[in-house]
Amino acid sequence: MDATLQKRKELGVISRLERHKKYLLISSLVLKRIERKTLTFYFTQSCLTFQSLQGSLFIG
Repeated sequence: MDATLQKRKELGVISRLERHKKYLLISSLVLKRIERKTLTFYFTQSCLTFQSLQGSLFIG
């Protein structure tokens, strides 16, 4: 195999890996953001449920 061809092939693999890394980074950031949103949502939901339970306990 020609040396320049080998070099080009290696560069292609490296650039593909770099693109893949960027994609992984972006997707992990998106996932973290979604996770945070759902966690906040569930937390507020449970707080509201707890408050309504407290309210019904005080009334009863």
